[in-house]
Amino acid sequence: MKAKEPQKVNSTVGVTGMTVTPAPQNNTTPHKWKSIGWEFAVWIGFSTLAVIFTYPLILNLGSQLLGGVGDNYAANWASWWVGKSITSGHNPFHCSLVFFPDGAHLNGEPLPFGIARGLLSIFLPSITAYNLLLLFQYPFAAWGAYRLALYLWRNRLGALLAGVAFGFGSYMMLKGLGHLSFLNTGWIPLAVLACFRLLETENLQWNRVIIAGFLLGMVGLSSSYFTIFIGIWVVGLALFQWRQGHRGHLYRLFLAGVVMFLVILPQVWGMVAASGQGYYRSGGMMGQSYLSSVDLLGVLLSLGYIRCLVSGQSYILAQSVRLILNALLIWVW
Repeated sequence: MKAKEPQKVNSTVGVTGMTVTPAPQNNTTPHKWKSIGWEFAVWIGFSTLAVIFTYPLILNLGSQLLGGVGDNYAANWASWWVGKSITSGHNPFHCSLVFFPDGAHLNGEPLPFGIARGLLSIFLPSITAYNLLLLFQYPFAAWGAYRLALYLWRNRLGALLAGVAFGFGSYMMLKGLGHLSFLNTGWIPLAVLACFRLLETENLQWNRVIIAGFLLGMVGLSSSYFTIFIGIWVVGLALFQWRQGHRGHLYRLFLAGVVMFLVILPQVWGMVAASGQGYYRSGGMMGQSYLSSVDLLGVLLSLGYIRCLVSGQSYILAQSVRLILNALLIWVW
C-alpha cells in the first residue's frame, strides 16, 4: 500500500522581504473557539497591566485625571468639546466658547477619542468616560503590536513581549499624562498589518483595500504627527515593492491611500480652513512643535534649514516639503 505523501506547504517571500510560511488552515469550531479564547486572554492580560501601570487611577475614575496639573486638563477639555460637538451637531474643529469673538481651531485633537467620549458620556459621567478611554489606549496599543508581531514572527510569546514593549513603554506612560494625540498609537500597528495583508494576496481584494485605507485614516484622525510618519512609511513600502518588481502593488496602495484621504477629509478641510490661524500659524504654538520635530531627514539635515525654506509659509507647505525630501532620501537609500 502506497504511503500518503505529506502535504506540501510553500514558503513565499512576503511584502516585507521576509520568508513567510502560511499557517495551517483549520476551520473547525474548536480551533475557532481556541483562537477567540487566546484573544480574550491577551486582552485581559494587557488590561490588567494597564490598571497596574496607571494605579491608582482605577480607584478614581470619576473624580481624578492621570498626572499632575498640566496638559491633561487641556486634553480633557478638548476631547470633551469634540464629543459634545459631535453629539449636539456643532463643528468639532472650531469652538466659539473660548477666545471670543474669534473662537479657536481645534483640528489637531484626536477625533476618534473625542467621538467615543461623546458617545460614552451619554451613559457615563464625562470624567469617567475620559478615564476609561484613556485606560483603553494601553491594551489597545499593546494588542495592535501583538497582532502585527504575531503576523510577522508566528511566535505568540515574542508577539506578547512586543505588545508589552509597545503598549507599556516609557513613551506611552509619559503621553498618558495628557498628550492624547500621541497616546493613540494602537491604530499604527493595525494599519501596518492591514497594508501587509493587502499586498499578500494574488488578486486585488476590495475588502482589504477598504480595511487598510480605513485604518490608515484612523491614524490620521488620531494625530497629525502620525499622519506624516505613516505617510513616509507607506511611500517607503511602495518604493520597496517597486524595486521588487511588484508594480501591481502600487495600485493597491494607491487605492488604500484614496480611502484614507476620504476618511481624513473632514480633518484636512478643517486644517485648510484654519491655515495661518491659531494652532497652525507658522512658527507659533503647535506649528512650532511640528516644524521642530525630528524625522529621518532631521537626523541628517539641519531642521533650521528646512524652516528657512518655508519661512512665513503655512504648516501644510512645511510638512509637504519635509515629506517630499524624506521620500527622496528613502529613494536614494
